[in-house]
Amino acid sequence: MRSLNAALGEQNGSLPLQVADDASGSGKAKFWERTDRTDFKVEVEDIPDGSYTLEVCGGTEDVVQFQMPVALGMGELEFRSPVSDEKVLLNFDPRDCKIEVLGGDGVVLTSGDAVLSEKHPGK
Repeated sequence: MRSLNAALGEQNGSLPLQVADDASGSGKAKFWERTDRTDFKVEVEDIPDGSYTLEVCGGTEDVVQFQMPVALGMGELEFRSPVSDEKVLLNFDPRDCKIEVLGGDGVVLTSGDAVLSEKHPGK
């Protein structure tokens, strides 16, 4: 039996972000697509406080970067289309892309070769 989300033509995905090299912490990226809006969220925890860079689609011509502050070991960035209060306008497609959190010494958390979901033309 198909889920209600599938029946409504909605796509959802969650992707864990793995620790890179000798770093600590964890994170995840989530993507929701509904008929009236699309949301993308990246959360990190248990990493040192500071300013990090969220990089989506790194190594491609579609790369986008955003500043991600971390306080008390936690940080998050939320995107939405259409835009809403306290969320950044989602004007890029994070599916089928590597997602990384970068610190001063390089990659802290990464999705590696995993992606949220593949893009399907016409959907």
